[in-house]
Amino acid sequence: MAAQQSRCADRADDLAAARLLLERLGVDPADLVADQSECPTSVPTFSEYIPVVAAAVSLGTRSTYASYWKHLETSWGSRRIDEPTPSEVKQLAEEVKANAVSRNNFRGGTGAAESFIAAARCLYHHAEDDRLITRVANPAARVSKPRRLPSPRLRFTPNGGQGLTQFKQPLAATSRSRWG
Repeated sequence: MAAQQSRCADRADDLAAARLLLERLGVDPADLVADQSECPTSVPTFSEYIPVVAAAVSLGTRSTYASYWKHLETSWGSRRIDEPTPSEVKQLAEEVKANAVSRNNFRGGTGAAESFIAAARCLYHHAEDDRLITRVANPAARVSKPRRLPSPRLRFTPNGGQGLTQFKQPLAATSRSRWG
């Protein structure tokens, strides 16, 4: 009886270790038992696949990500979508950040880098759905978006709301509302 409990405990420990290893490798246990014959033999290039994704998304998504997909196509057009590594995606995001257009609300290109990574994730998400790559092989999923900078806008009432009284009294005198 004690030997059987020991074997069960050992097996539970082994399974926990295997789950931990799979998690660290980024492997879904379902991928281990999935039929590998479902995987395509040829993976499209960026030039071939970007129009497919662009046709599948909404107009708003397409207009938001079009410039970033164009950058992907210009940089990696002849490469298969399963070739880039996460560090290559990050390098391209840094390139987009460095070449971001400086406007009135320019924040160092972090918004452009964030949008580029979102566009790459969208493309690769569709590639997963189309079974062109596995979730584990998605390089954009392993690239973190840059941290957003704090807002440059000032708070309207840093003094606890007392700044509103200068607007409240004249408004109350000219309007028929009750301001307590």
